[in-house]
Formats: sequence, structure tokens, C-alpha cells
Amino acid sequence: MIFILNCMDNMLNYRESFAVAPQLKPYIESYMHISGDSAIPSKSILPRPGTTLSFDFSGKYYNDDTFLKTALSGFHERPYRISSTNDSTDCVVVKFTAFGLSRFTSMPMSELTNQVVDAVNIFGHELHSFYHQLKEAPNRIPLLEDFLLKYFKTPSQIDTAIFTATSLQDIPLSIRQTERRFKHLVGVDLQTYIRICRFDKAKTLLLHKNPTRLTDVAYDANYFDQAHFSNEFKRLTGVRPGKYNACGDAMFADAKPKDVVLIQF
Repeated sequence: MIFILNCMDNMLNYRESFAVAPQLKPYIESYMHISGDSAIPSKSILPRPGTTLSFDFSGKYYNDDTFLKTALSGFHERPYRISSTNDSTDCVVVKFTAFGLSRFTSMPMSELTNQVVDAVNIFGHELHSFYHQLKEAPNRIPLLEDFLLKYFKTPSQIDTAIFTATSLQDIPLSIRQTERRFKHLVGVDLQTYIRICRFDKAKTLLLHKNPTRLTDVAYDANYFDQAHFSNEFKRLTGVRPGKYNACGDAMFADAKPKDVVLIQF
């Protein structure tokens, strides 16, 4: 079964599907298709505990100066910007889980932290021809999954243990070795990962709870108190949580600082 969520924003349609091949399920959070008869406005992409692979069939600018059609965004600790000058939008985004991308490349994820690079750097020049195949495909997700499965590598027992263990005693490595391996697989250290996960949970609570008491959100997301939550949220988004207004179903959020929109990929 395919589960699809649709939402309209400024003549753009956001379509997110959650069904993936069984081998990919633990490593891919979802696929998003964004289309419409207008350009994506200037947006700030918020931090999330994961990476993204984007196929943009008209191209986008990242951080105002890098134009890419196939973009790989590493684990980010701060927002990054996207913008487009095209008259229409058509793109597909793969949202990997925290350690999902590490199953498709041997590159240390720490080399991609806070970076947006051409995905050809990871998947090679074969990506150029696949990009055009995907653009013309009437049903893109099955084709995309076939492509990803060609690169998929089953995790080792140690890597599996790192992400399934309930305590450090369950991992057959020293603490220092575990920390190094975790950063290799995710891109950041465990403390930063927990910090972004906490922020991501708070963001979801803000989007889904109505009405929302910020004190409740702070404690539910495991912040020390509301002040800690508010300061950390502003540090990561540029706005206070009270100004973070939901639009749709946790797909994007209008924060209303000037003309910049915050969006979660």
C-alpha cells in the first residue's frame, strides 16, 4: 500500500509517499514530490536528523550561489537556503533517516556535514543519465528505488548494533570507537544528534498540537525548561517557537520573518 500526503502552498503541490522497498524501509524516511506552476520561493531548510537527495528538473540555487539539479544535503546543524527563478517546479526529494545515506556510499558522513554537494560526487556520472530517465518516467518512485537498490549495502553487525543497542554494553566496541563510528555513519557526534532530534520532536509537536502550550512542548521534547527550548529553537530557525505557525500537515511552516519561509525536507 502507498500512503500519500498532499498539501498545497502558493500553487505548489507537496506529495509525500511512505511506501518503500522492504530493504530500504529502515533507511529512507519518505519520498517527496514537489510540483506546480510557480517557482519555489526563497526558503530556509530546517535541520532534521537525516540527509536528503534531491532531483530538481529545473534546478535550484543552494545558499544563493550554488546551482544544482542533483543535490545531496548532509546532516545540517543550521538552516540552509534554497531558491529558484524558474516559472514552474518539478522535483523529487529522498529523505534518508539519520544513518540511511551511509548504506549507499562508503564516504564518511562527516565530510557532508553542513554541506550541499552535487550528488554526482557520491553516485558517479551514471547519475546524469538516470536523472533524465527519472524526469521522463510516469511513475518515478519504483524507478528511483531500483536505482538506490543498486548502491545499497547491508549494514555490518557492528553498525546494526550501534543503532539498535539499548546500552553501550551491547556494542562490541570501546566508547571511543563507538563515537568515531557513529560520526562516520551519521555525520555528527552523539550529542549533536540528540540536540537535533530534540529540536525535530519539538517542531513536530508545534505542528501537530493545537492549541500548543510552549511549556508542554519543551518538557515533552526533553528540554530543561521553556527558556532552554525557546533559545535553542531560535538558534536553529531564527524565530521563536511562538512565531512558528503551521501550514498543512507537518510538511512546511510559515515563520513569517520578512519573506522567508521555513520548510522541512
